[in-house]
Amino acid sequence: MKTPILFAAISAITVTSLSGCGFRDSRVNPMNWFDRAQAAPATLDPEGGYVAATADYRVPIERITALNIRRTQGGAIIEATGVAPTQGYWDAELVAENGGDPVDGEIRYVFKVAEPDLGSPDASRVGAQPLREITAAAYINSVALGHVSRVSVTGAENSMTAGR
Repeated sequence: MKTPILFAAISAITVTSLSGCGFRDSRVNPMNWFDRAQAAPATLDPEGGYVAATADYRVPIERITALNIRRTQGGAIIEATGVAPTQGYWDAELVAENGGDPVDGEIRYVFKVAEPDLGSPDASRVGAQPLREITAAAYINSVALGHVSRVSVTGAENSMTAGR
């Protein structure tokens, strides 16, 4: 006898508590507990991309003074040293020409550096040559190195070539 009364009481409590779920905007409705999902952008990059990333603002270094090719286990490191006209040049890089593909067995690089700001004190400091020397390096893996017999690095006034 107690079981049907207990069952009826539990059913009445359940029906009463769930009756609030029937209203669409009810706070009792569990479907309203969270906001609707919205699609998030796939990336935080601007829609048109970054304009400055495509422009290379650097210039060739004034003069190349040394070129070394150091063999490594997986290829070679091309190391070039150059002299800038004043102190303050930065962001040095050996930029491969032709996408890094060798032409007639030669791979060519341009030694590029960023100039100091015109109004900065570094733009007017000439200093001794060791103070103006900049070194940059690039890596060539052994697969690409198999097609290369000469490496050339070019600056504004000269270029240096090393071969095997």
